Amino acid sequence: MSDNDAFMEDYGDSLNDAGDPYEPKTTRNAAEALDASLQAPNANDFSNARLIEELENRNSRVSGFRDQDVVTLQKILDAEFELEKESIIKHQREKREQAAKQAGLQRKRMMLERQLREEISEIGKDQRIEFWLHLVSFVFVRT
Repeated sequence: MSDNDAFMEDYGDSLNDAGDPYEPKTTRNAAEALDASLQAPNANDFSNARLIEELENRNSRVSGFRDQDVVTLQKILDAEFELEKESIIKHQREKREQAAKQAGLQRKRMMLERQLREEISEIGKDQRIEFWLHLVSFVFVRT
């Protein structure tokens, strides 16, 4: 068994569970925190009037027994919540991806601007290069 095989046998599972190494840990933690903070409304906390109103709004039959109505409404609320939760998480993920993309473009723009300043500075230091660049630009402008 090679050293690499021994290493992978000992630590391979933890390496595979690490997630995407290029995704910042704060982003993963924020997504996990968002998942944990989202909870469906608790039907048991509703008043009788609101419980009946919520069931009727969802075209569900009211049994007249609070416990049964709470269970019925809670199932409906949980199903609705799961649909909304996926949408919210997807929206948040898209916002994070867009922000990361914008940050990458900003870093690239700053790098190119710095490179341009350095090149202009270097051209200004050497009179011969400056002369040839002016000559070449003059020739291309005239043609």
